[in-house]
Amino acid sequence: MVLRITYPLTQVAAVRMPERGSEDLVNAVEDMLKEDIQHIILDYQDVQFSSSVEIAEVLVARSMLVERGGRLDVVHLCAQMRSIFQVLKLDRLFDLDRDMQGLLEELSRTP
Repeated sequence: MVLRITYPLTQVAAVRMPERGSEDLVNAVEDMLKEDIQHIILDYQDVQFSSSVEIAEVLVARSMLVERGGRLDVVHLCAQMRSIFQVLKLDRLFDLDRDMQGLLEELSRTP
């Protein structure tokens, strides 16, 4: 599920990550970039585990966004997913303590 949010200076897409398996995230990000979406939020609320392939897709998606001046955030990581991200040193790329509401409030205040 993708929720599109429009702020005065940016387009944001919030993507609910599936509980099992991953959609083709890289192709989805390419489509969103064509629609001028520069900020994507991946919501891991229903996810207890991700494979290395799924995590690699997140990293490729992040790189695509950053190359175009965009941003990718992750929210609602369970303890196991947080641990996986930390072991892989992904806490250097992502703020693992974000929640959707706090992030959207921050974005609404950003000029």
